[in-house]
Amino acid sequence: MPSKNYTIFDKITGKVLRNVSCPEDQIAANFNSSIELLIDKKYDETFLIDPDTLIVEKKIILHPETPALGLFDLKQYIASEEDFDKAIVNLGEDPLLYKREHYKQFRIWLYPNTGGYLDAQFKLRSDDPKERKEGKAQLKAYDAVCRSAKIRFPKK
Repeated sequence: MPSKNYTIFDKITGKVLRNVSCPEDQIAANFNSSIELLIDKKYDETFLIDPDTLIVEKKIILHPETPALGLFDLKQYIASEEDFDKAIVNLGEDPLLYKREHYKQFRIWLYPNTGGYLDAQFKLRSDDPKERKEGKAQLKAYDAVCRSAKIRFPKK
């Protein structure tokens, strides 16, 4: 069976994860359908898959006419609470309700890279008191950023 090109995307963020080339009967072994989305083409910088699916800045946006497009467009405004609320209003949505409905996605955008957390944990297990102190401070800073994301975007 000949190989086909596929693009694998993260279902939550829409981010391009990888391109895969394999026979059709082997694609199930190359992606996890519960957390990933599969498109039957290889990603490149500019392709439009079909009228209802668009790739923008290495992210997939399904059905561009729906609020999903607006949701991903909001990321550029997340640093400013005021600008973020204005952008939500421009989508025709109530900021409070929209934030509660999409709190998981907005938190993902604000959470720090997990590498900092892992580095802090490593330092906390060190025999060097100075390194343990650095790890404690690093973990405290990491927790503070996570806490602020949870406060800014509470669960429903």
